[in-house]
Amino acid sequence: MRRICFEHADHLSGLVADLYRWWYARRGLPTNRMFVECFLLLDPWWVLRAGAVPYWMTFNSQAGADTLEAYLDAADPYHTIELTLVSNGVDAIGLAPVERWRRLLDRALVDGRFAGVDLARFPRDLGVFARYRDTLRAGRRWPVPAPLGLGELDDFLATCGQRYPVAVG
Repeated sequence: MRRICFEHADHLSGLVADLYRWWYARRGLPTNRMFVECFLLLDPWWVLRAGAVPYWMTFNSQAGADTLEAYLDAADPYHTIELTLVSNGVDAIGLAPVERWRRLLDRALVDGRFAGVDLARFPRDLGVFARYRDTLRAGRRWPVPAPLGLGELDDFLATCGQRYPVAVG
């Protein structure tokens, strides 16, 4: 068992993304597709089956965009970045505008796109809750691996040093 301590949920996002990227490389899978999941729009099973690197974002706020931007600044570039946004029905205070998300998607080397988001209706697009998985379900599927072992986690943590604002013990 390992205990991972962090002050804010988004602090875990970069570690998880890089861990999956590292794990995919060890399994001989592509490591160049990232799927940015947001708040309730999480589907670890389909992300794993799609062979996408998961990036967990607590909400599509300015703070969430800042954290994703910092991660992309530090990470090797992704060929594909797919991102879903929670539509909560209102223009909430602190909500990052669609243009900000487009700029982050433009960081993809080949293809950056929204997953299931109707931009003409956002943030009043409640259909996103049904559509966001379509991107993951389309295309190639990978076999679900055996669980990652603690030894593998320790190997990963030994190679990444203190890059993440978390404590593992």
